[in-house]
Amino acid sequence: LGLRGEKSNIQGQLLSEQRDKLAQGYFNLFPSFFLKKNLNSQGSNYVSLTYNRRIKRPSYFDLNPYKYYIDNYSVQTGNPFLKPQFTNSFEISGLWKEKYYTALNYSHTKNAISQIIRNQAEEELLTIIKDNVGTQGVWTATLSAPISLLPCWSSTNTILFTHTRSTSPYFNLKKASFILQTEQEISFGKGYSINLNAFYTPQMLLGNIVTKAIGSVDLGIQKKLIKDQLVAKANISDIFFTNNYRATSYFNNTKIWIMHKEQSRVCSISLLYNFKTGTTFKAKRMESSSMEEKGRL
Repeated sequence: LGLRGEKSNIQGQLLSEQRDKLAQGYFNLFPSFFLKKNLNSQGSNYVSLTYNRRIKRPSYFDLNPYKYYIDNYSVQTGNPFLKPQFTNSFEISGLWKEKYYTALNYSHTKNAISQIIRNQAEEELLTIIKDNVGTQGVWTATLSAPISLLPCWSSTNTILFTHTRSTSPYFNLKKASFILQTEQEISFGKGYSINLNAFYTPQMLLGNIVTKAIGSVDLGIQKKLIKDQLVAKANISDIFFTNNYRATSYFNNTKIWIMHKEQSRVCSISLLYNFKTGTTFKAKRMESSSMEEKGRL
C-alpha cells in the first residue's frame, strides 16, 4: 500500500497586449496498491492485482500559445489554459508456465489531454491544439508468448486487444482494435545474428482522431568481432514505409480527413566496442515524485 500527496502552485504570465496572469493551485492524493500471489515456490508463476492513481501535467511546449503556421489553411498552437489529467488504473495479471504473460487492464482518465483539430465557424484556419477533451476509458487485454522455433531462433509475440471511448462536449467516440507486436532473433553462429521487429494495428482512437491501419517492420544485422568486444550493426527501420496513416478527425459536426507521412525509413550503421576494464557494477536508480517536473524544464 502507498499514498503520496502533492501540492502544486503554478504561476505564469502571457506576454500579450492583455498581459494576462495565469495561476493554478491544487493538492492531490495518489494512492497505490499491489498484491501478488505466487503459484509455485520459485515465484516464477504468479497472479497480481494492482491499482494506482497518476497525474500527467502539460509540458511547457504545450502551454506556449505561440502560433506555428503549417500552411495557408492550418495553424498549430499551445494552450496556456491546459489542466493536468488524472488517471485511475486497475490491472490483474499473471505469469503462467514461467513464460506466458496475461493481463486485463482498465484505465479511466479525467481531463484527458489530447491533440485535437478544432474547426470553428468564426475561425478561418484549422487549429491544431492540445486540450482537456473530457474523459477517456480504455480496456486492454494482453497476451505475450515467447516461442523457441529452433535452438538458434527465438520469438516473442504480444497481442493487445483494446476498447477505447473518448467523451467530450464536442465528440463521443468509441472504437475496438488490437495491436500485434513480434520480435524475431536468429543466430547463425560465428557472431552473426538477425533481429526483426514488427507491429500492426488496424486502427487507433487518439482524442478525436481515428486512424486507419498503421504498421512497421524493422530489420537489424550484427556481427561480433575481437572476442565479442566489437559489435558491428546495420539497421533499417520501416522497411516497407508503412509507419504512416490516414485518419479522420471529428469535432462537433465536422469531419476532417488527414494523411500523415514521416521520414520513418532510416538506415543506420554503428560500431560498439567494449573495453571490459575495471569492475562491473549496477547503478542504483532513484526516482522521486518530482522527476516528471524536472523532465519538463
